[in-house]
Amino acid sequence: MEDNFISFAKYHYSQNIICIAGDFYNNYKRTLAFIKRLEENQIKGFFVLGNHDYWNNKKMSHLDIINLFSLETNYKYFKFLVTGRKYYYKNICVIGDTGWTSFRRGKRKVFLRQFKGLLDTKYVKDFKPKKIISLHDKWVTFANDILKKEEKVLIITHFPMVDFTKKDKDCWWSSTTKLKGDNSWRIFGHTHQTKGQQYNNASSQQGYHNIDIETLQRKACRKLYESINDFEGSRNRKEYEMKMYAYIEANWHNTVPENQYNFSNFRKLKKVIEQTDIITINNIQNLSTFYSPILVSNDYTDLALISNIKKRGYIRCSANKYNFTALANQPADYLEQIKEEIKWYLKEVTYIGYVLSDNISIRVIDSIYHSIAILEKGNISDVRIFMTAAVITGYLYNRKPYMIECMRPLDDYDIIRFWMMFLTIKRFNINKNNIYSVKSNKKKPIHFKNVEIYLPSINGKSLNVTDVISLLQQTSLLSSSS
Repeated sequence: MEDNFISFAKYHYSQNIICIAGDFYNNYKRTLAFIKRLEENQIKGFFVLGNHDYWNNKKMSHLDIINLFSLETNYKYFKFLVTGRKYYYKNICVIGDTGWTSFRRGKRKVFLRQFKGLLDTKYVKDFKPKKIISLHDKWVTFANDILKKEEKVLIITHFPMVDFTKKDKDCWWSSTTKLKGDNSWRIFGHTHQTKGQQYNNASSQQGYHNIDIETLQRKACRKLYESINDFEGSRNRKEYEMKMYAYIEANWHNTVPENQYNFSNFRKLKKVIEQTDIITINNIQNLSTFYSPILVSNDYTDLALISNIKKRGYIRCSANKYNFTALANQPADYLEQIKEEIKWYLKEVTYIGYVLSDNISIRVIDSIYHSIAILEKGNISDVRIFMTAAVITGYLYNRKPYMIECMRPLDDYDIIRFWMMFLTIKRFNINKNNIYSVKSNKKKPIHFKNVEIYLPSINGKSLNVTDVISLLQQTSLLSSSS
């Protein structure tokens, strides 16, 4: 899975620091090799060791492994955190350690003998709960000293520095920890929970349900087959499936696998955005990453592209039917709801000037505010700008802003479908309570930039082709420029 992680991190998070809270592998040598790869790929960030990263043939203790990593990972980009070390990222002091456990619940220390059966006792030399407590206490003393001296601190530990326990035996997962002050964000791992948070303690743990590489390749191969073979070309579903599985068996091993990772795998700390930072724009430049200049230049040679554009139909438009009807009929109410929704995403708990963002990035929030500014003007003359803004805010209206980051950029073939759908809704006064069907009207085609595009049929109602062509000529959509 390493290649997937590295390529995803480099492509999407090259301007960020990545914090990994331990448990890379059940083997310190593999962890060491992977950290080296992160450094070689110039991925910026910090890491701590998880309890599994200490596992060996019981010839090395926790301190032996720590000393080894301290010596071997004196890196420029991806830095090892352990008690006694501190770094700075902008004006934030960064510290961390495995952190360990105090084996306490509240003020009470739990019975230690029950932890003698931990697998760690089999794979780490001289493993004893009392030594774990000693390591934990040294870390807490160091961390509290830093928290006193520094104004803003980012803390990364493997063991959570907060008590999530329900029973005494849970103290191996988390425990009462005497870290002081609220001038920090604290990132942790270890609990095997995909997401966890208590105040300024937060986690986003991945990898426990990774798919093996062969299954990924088969999934990618299936998608490739489905993209080049239409079910309508087969006599029946069974014949289609037989051809598909035969294709997969013959080709899966040569297919580039899908990516394991997406934006939901990563939680993000970002600076709090103040309302005073919102600006109004007059063009699409600020939304350019959501627009694609893809174009069919020749309807005789670009057959694959034409086929792909035609297959899209109004599937993507149908996903926007509720927000389009709300925007078309009650734009003021629509915008008010969007503004309330975006405020909700900015009201998360804030420490050291940063807010925890699950899936919605600063880029997305910025694009939403830009889109609001566009829609507030109510000017639909520049169709590209208006419809792009409508689609972006539509994700928020449908309470799925995390999907904006991964949305396929809109091209002019998307834009014209959205535009015609929007016009149809306005013309027939269709509202979100009675919209039930959005599809292509095969009897009403127009020729648009070397592709035959059908007018939409919404609840069985369509505009006239001549009216659409007349309106189209009044827009900039017929030009090839974006």
